[in-house]
Amino acid sequence: CNPLIGNTLTDMGYDEQYTLQHKDTIRETPSFSDTLEIIDDTHIVLHENVLIDLGAVGKGFAVDKTCQLLQEHGCTHMLVNGSGDIVHHGPQPIRAGMEQPDDTTKVIGVIALENGALCSSAGNRRAWNGHHHILDANTNTSPQHIHGSWVLASSAALADGLATCL
Repeated sequence: CNPLIGNTLTDMGYDEQYTLQHKDTIRETPSFSDTLEIIDDTHIVLHENVLIDLGAVGKGFAVDKTCQLLQEHGCTHMLVNGSGDIVHHGPQPIRAGMEQPDDTTKVIGVIALENGALCSSAGNRRAWNGHHHILDANTNTSPQHIHGSWVLASSAALADGLATCL
């Protein structure tokens, strides 16, 4: 996963207007190691102008922050569902269906989720012209041979990021 893919995605039509129309020129995704320098846990240096795409972890991060806010206000049992990125805390597990990407009216499996996060990623919803929102930064192509992935983790941000990378 390369968060520096934002300009490439925008040029391919996955832009703020959601035009789904390719521009005449598609910018290449810059090299992570040449463009971004991690100084410490709270500081990075960018060596060129880039559009950072946090889509791989953004929704999961928002779910985690919602859970944190609820916990700060005394909530100990919760289910937070951010469009399929879910976190559960409570004494009883919940049953969560894993959607079949090729037929969203079906599930391919059911999992018991207890005190953790379940996130998925698939290319079936935001797709256009042979692409979807998951883009290989090395080839500017969207994988077609992987239909979906699901990850259980301690946090939704981690599960979301890993599901997208997988």
